[in-house]
Amino acid sequence: MPELAIVLPAGYGQLRAIGDAARRAEAKGFSAVYSPEGNSDSLANMLTAALATSRVGLGTAISNIYLRHPVLTAASAAHVWEVSGGRFTLGLGTSHRLLNDGRGIQIVKPLETMRNYVRDVRRFLPRDHPVPIHISALRKGMSRLAGEVADGVIFNLVPVSKLPEAIAAVREGEARRADKKRVKITTFLGACVHQDVHAARETARKMLAFYLRLEYYRNALTEYGYGDVAAEAGRLFAAGDEKGMTKAVPDSLLDEFMLYGPRERCLEHLQRYYAKGIELAIISARDPSDSFTKGFEAAVEGLAPGAR
Repeated sequence: MPELAIVLPAGYGQLRAIGDAARRAEAKGFSAVYSPEGNSDSLANMLTAALATSRVGLGTAISNIYLRHPVLTAASAAHVWEVSGGRFTLGLGTSHRLLNDGRGIQIVKPLETMRNYVRDVRRFLPRDHPVPIHISALRKGMSRLAGEVADGVIFNLVPVSKLPEAIAAVREGEARRADKKRVKITTFLGACVHQDVHAARETARKMLAFYLRLEYYRNALTEYGYGDVAAEAGRLFAAGDEKGMTKAVPDSLLDEFMLYGPRERCLEHLQRYYAKGIELAIISARDPSDSFTKGFEAAVEGLAPGAR
């Protein structure tokens, strides 16, 4: 049966709020709660959530492989896995040049680095702490790698109509495995659950435009047939016209990438992802005021599996 997870509000000064939000999602019947990296520590956030809950799954979406040595990642992941009673999944990604450059981090050979990182994390994990590892994938190369070496894939910004292509790439990677393991198919999914469909649509447009500031996302859009939109977004961003970049995102693209509008509309659109093969959808929500916390509150109430 398809599962639904939600991203917790996370950031400096919000550790107490993370625990409260995790308990709320658990009570509402969500399968799992996740933390991004952002400007906080995704693994510390999940440790906080682990201590606040007893049943809900826990995961990072994602932990940046360029921020931590694999020894430290393995130790932290094992700690969260142990404290949570085996509820933790480690989601790994490369982040983006624009973000890593600001931290003095250089992205070099992301596919090779990810392959080696997963190998090393597994090598340093205690044998009795089998933490599942999922890889974030925007494009088919990383999707194939996830199929080959990981326990799961976390798609992001893969258009719903192109999910069969992305999943096929994962299965290609699976065919290279000696253990014949089947990889779990998950996706990160932006959402704005709000009664005013126009306000929700414009929020979704801003969310998608935010992604399009980043080169990797524009490259992914190009790979999936939206090169004209990606090129225009890149041009406007380089010119410093972020408002123009947001306006240039067409409605048709929003329906390919985002959930927005009243509860019923969001749930209906969510079913498209499950129908295409998604096993777990990870909801990251905002509201029209661009508040992550208010977006979480609307999504945790409106999309709650226990409320359907």
